[in-house]
Amino acid sequence: MTYLVKTSPRVVVTKRKPALSDWFEDIMNKMSGQPSGEQQCIDAANVTFAPFDAKIADLVQTWTTTGFYLPADIRQGVAATMTTIQQAQAAIDQAAQTSGASQDSIMRATDDLARAGSRSLDYLAAATAADQQGIRTVNAPGFKRWVTDSMAAASSAMVTAQVIGCIQPWWVTALGSFQTAFDSLYALAKQLVGAVLAIGETALKVAAGLPQFSDVILYGGVALGAWYLWNKLGGRR
Repeated sequence: MTYLVKTSPRVVVTKRKPALSDWFEDIMNKMSGQPSGEQQCIDAANVTFAPFDAKIADLVQTWTTTGFYLPADIRQGVAATMTTIQQAQAAIDQAAQTSGASQDSIMRATDDLARAGSRSLDYLAAATAADQQGIRTVNAPGFKRWVTDSMAAASSAMVTAQVIGCIQPWWVTALGSFQTAFDSLYALAKQLVGAVLAIGETALKVAAGLPQFSDVILYGGVALGAWYLWNKLGGRR
């Protein structure tokens, strides 16, 4: 399966109760055929993040890997992906403080980011296990999918943040920080083509599900950072 970037808006923001002046403005806009202020924010957000989605689509279509990675490459990819997720969550946290923000949209975005971030534990644990067992490569055919899905979740979260924040002063800084992290991850992904196994060489396979608690303790020295991020992003229930 591959991740397909949707061409339709990826986020639906619950309508906020407008002030009387905004209500009057919306009525006048409808009468004149002009979009409401809220719709203008949605349109602007989709325009802003069209280039981000184009890069995700490019990775889905052209990023070719062997599915086997060196442990160092796994860690580098996880670090870049988690930085992108962190920047998106930081924007969502700021959007949540905006008056009239849709809490349903905030929670959806936070849950999506937490779900994406939690998967990093599998890859960090596998990389550590490979090093401990003297295995050169990690068999992680789903790594590319996880990276692109995480980028998509982050992009959608940023759309939510922009629609809520719209012309708020904090948005410019949040967008700049996210773009730096996103572009760094995109450039790194292009370089991670995977390792080639020698005949008869063994690779450590990434577990299909999340690691059990005992696994987290076993690899706690490496996975603790990702575990902390997961909890901070809302993964702990």
